[in-house]
Amino acid sequence: MNKWSILILFFFVGFTANGQEEWTLQWCINYAWENNLSIKQGELNVDFAEIDKAQSLHNRYPSLSANSSLNSNFGRTIDPVTNEFITENFVSNNISLSSGIVVFNGFRISNAIKQARVDEASAKYDVEQLKRDVALTVANNYLGVLFAEENLNIAQSQKESITEQRDQIQSILRVR
Repeated sequence: MNKWSILILFFFVGFTANGQEEWTLQWCINYAWENNLSIKQGELNVDFAEIDKAQSLHNRYPSLSANSSLNSNFGRTIDPVTNEFITENFVSNNISLSSGIVVFNGFRISNAIKQARVDEASAKYDVEQLKRDVALTVANNYLGVLFAEENLNIAQSQKESITEQRDQIQSILRVR
């Protein structure tokens, strides 16, 4: 038995011994699904894949950028209009606006969208596989606990049987 099986065994035995609510197999699996870090990471990967897909879809739209800058010089400086030295305050303002649209880029955007959809589906399948793996591990450990409880019951039954046999043998030996 590995350390996790032993830990789960003590966990279940501790709850049963303390009179707490009984954990069913389905309850254990649901609890593991809600608290497993690998599953949570997988769900985050699904979210990232959805964001990547949305970004790939938005790459088809035209882009628009606007920039503005304001410069103020004082003291001895070069006049950008006449290229001469001046000794006064000089203020300049630059404004730019640019736009772009992809006309054709060798189907890169279409292929990126397809790839993003495949990545999203893959991330969802990975989460489902993680859930199956966790459910299988929990079921295996749960059955291990039930098996250990049954072995304990058998051992107690054997102890009682052996005690009775010992008492019978001692009573027979006393009679003789």
